[in-house]
Amino acid sequence: MRNVFSSLAALALALGAVGRAPASIVQLPSPGDLSGSDTTAIYTGADGDVVASPYTLTAGGNTLTFTATTGVQFLRVDQGTSWSGDFPDGTKLLWSLDPDANTGSPMSISFASGVSEVGLSVQPDHIADTTFTATAFSGTTAELTIMFTVPGSGGLGFIGFKDTVDSSITSILISSVDSLDSSFNNDFAMGPVTFGNPPTPPGIPEPSTFAIASVSTLGMFLGGYLRRKRTAA
Repeated sequence: MRNVFSSLAALALALGAVGRAPASIVQLPSPGDLSGSDTTAIYTGADGDVVASPYTLTAGGNTLTFTATTGVQFLRVDQGTSWSGDFPDGTKLLWSLDPDANTGSPMSISFASGVSEVGLSVQPDHIADTTFTATAFSGTTAELTIMFTVPGSGGLGFIGFKDTVDSSITSILISSVDSLDSSFNNDFAMGPVTFGNPPTPPGIPEPSTFAIASVSTLGMFLGGYLRRKRTAA
């Protein structure tokens, strides 16, 4: 009898493990790799506004929180007014610079509900080769880190992640390193954030539900077997 219950317990654990497939996050190389059905969150506020950290933005039924990890504030700027560069004129940007400390900060973007993909363009403030590092998190677990360099000759860098299994991207962390002057480290502007949150396909039970149902069925079978055995005795 002990062996039967041990087998049931092992089966439950195995079924649960099957359901807890690890996140499979990959890099999206360009904005064109994002889905056309995604939501784009546009920064609020006027050009030149000093924005306290954390700053929240609601779009597409989700809430995004932008945090300067080593500072207390940053700036809202519009391309073509306060910020020169390669974003289209009028693009609303969030600049990592703290205007009082005159220093930049790594930026964290978190989602109240996990997303299936996320993408945004970034641009360094200083005219120098600038290397960006971006990490996608699922909860507190760092799932994937990417690095790329925006040349001093100009241009934008794109940060894109996609979860090929579910919607488990909960935050991304962005930092930058200037090749010529470390005082410009983490000094960059971020364009609007695009993200996706597809619905769960209908008719597919959650793995935990499947495991419970399977063990319950085996338990009923075992109970019927024991009752028949006692009656026969």
